[in-house]
Amino acid sequence: MGMSLLHKCLVLLSAALWLLPLQAALSEDDDPVYHKTKSVQVYFGKTPMTIINNVRTQIIRQAKEAGMQVENYELAGSLEKQLKIIKENARPNVPIIIHVSDREHDDLFASELISLNLPLIFVMRKPTSDKINLYSDCWFVRSNSIEGGLMLGESVYQYVRRSYPDWDQNRNGVLDLLLITGVEGHRDTRNRTTGLFNMLKNRNINYKVIREVKGNFNYEYTMDQLAAIFDTGILSDIEAIVAENDDMALAAISVLVDYGDLNPRQKGWPVIFGVDGLSDAKIQIAEGYMENTVVQDAETIARVCVSLAQGQRDLNRFIDENRAVVRDNDIQLPYYIYKTPQKNTPNQ
Repeated sequence: MGMSLLHKCLVLLSAALWLLPLQAALSEDDDPVYHKTKSVQVYFGKTPMTIINNVRTQIIRQAKEAGMQVENYELAGSLEKQLKIIKENARPNVPIIIHVSDREHDDLFASELISLNLPLIFVMRKPTSDKINLYSDCWFVRSNSIEGGLMLGESVYQYVRRSYPDWDQNRNGVLDLLLITGVEGHRDTRNRTTGLFNMLKNRNINYKVIREVKGNFNYEYTMDQLAAIFDTGILSDIEAIVAENDDMALAAISVLVDYGDLNPRQKGWPVIFGVDGLSDAKIQIAEGYMENTVVQDAETIARVCVSLAQGQRDLNRFIDENRAVVRDNDIQLPYYIYKTPQKNTPNQ
């Protein structure tokens, strides 16, 4: 006796439901493009740079929200001690997200990390070692510091164009600026300075660097340097302060307020530019103490790192979602200029 139509449908439905878990398992386990891992190790050195600390915080938060077990370690001491921390804690098949600040020992650091044979995700800085570039399971997630300098120059240009002729407080036809640079010899310092000057030249901005101050990307250090300089009376000659990160721009504001007894509503307050997009900088922009900041998006950088740690290898996804520039295993995320909320474009 044949099965009824209803009976046949029930049999087919039962078979389909039985196959679903098997298909799901096959799609997860056999897909070489994206296989989620459940743990990640995060290694960062101690630094006064707020943007790096923000990226670390975002990575830990987003990884936990994604259901991953996060092991968080601080790299401190000599190179040998830092490597010892990593080797003692590294575990098979657990990816490592790491920020390496030691520029002098890139080759040795790279060789030791490669020997662990684990997925490596370098964040905020790409080591210069050729060895690490040849390792197949290695990724770099960062912003391009030359682009950051170009965007910093573009932000100055937009201000000059918009506020003409009021920007020329000294009435000499020249933008007289104080430049606060980062750590001497640091790649970000070199690239941001080069990008800044190239953009100002390309935009035909007539400018003069009245004084260059090395602020080491450090708030406290910059405050000390600026306090000593402002005591010389140079402040009256400065129309703009261009800082290569927000920590140094915020230090400039503190010195102007505390030592110069100034506020943005007074004549003589220089226009201030920064880089990083820190929340404190955005507050100062809203209150009129800063003109703008060039954003290095910590949340997006962290999201890409966590996706890679989970096993995501669909690079087109990063390009489509984040306007990233991808060259082999190097994922570079764009900067953008943050002004006041009402001046931002909708996509910012």
